[in-house]
Formats: sequence, structure tokens, C-alpha cells
Amino acid sequence: MHAPRVSSTHYYRMFGATALRYPIDPASEPAPMRSFTDNRGGHWQAALMEASFGNALVIFSQIGAAGVLYKPLDTANVSAAGQLLADADEATLRGLLAEATPWN
Repeated sequence: MHAPRVSSTHYYRMFGATALRYPIDPASEPAPMRSFTDNRGGHWQAALMEASFGNALVIFSQIGAAGVLYKPLDTANVSAAGQLLADADEATLRGLLAEATPWN
């Protein structure tokens, strides 16, 4: 017997016979990635990464270059971090990039 389909729920089945339901609200999903240009003309992408215990990192990668940088975000949760990233202008993104650390 199949579980009833609910419009805002995705079904996930892995390593078991029972479908697990995860509610998804697409309207609340943050922008997954932002592109911007640094003060020297370098093109960057900033993406959100969920860390342990509800913490969030912004990950920076320069287009055409190797390596990434990261910056922990001082937000209450991942949803707030996503909103911060979505609302950030280029000056804010450049400021976060200036405070980022190389990922070793």
C-alpha cells in the first residue's frame, strides 16, 4: 500500500521499505548560490553549507582558480544564513570574502 501523496511533501526511500516523508516549503528555500566580482575583478561564487549543530558556513570559490575559502556565519540557524546570503549585496559579499579562511 502506498502512502497518500501530499502536495508539499517529498517521499524518500533508501535502505528500507518504508517511505519517509519530509515536508518541503519551496517558498522558504534560500538562494543556493551567489555570484559576485571582487575589488580586483575576480569572479567568485558564494554558496551556503550547513555545518554541525545548526551552524552555517559560506563557501567561496573563485571561478577559474583552485581551492576554496570558508567563513562561519553568525546566524541563529541555517534558514537565517540562507536569507543573509540571499539579501547580501556585492559589498557585503566582498566583506565576507575578506574575512574568509582557506579550506585546508
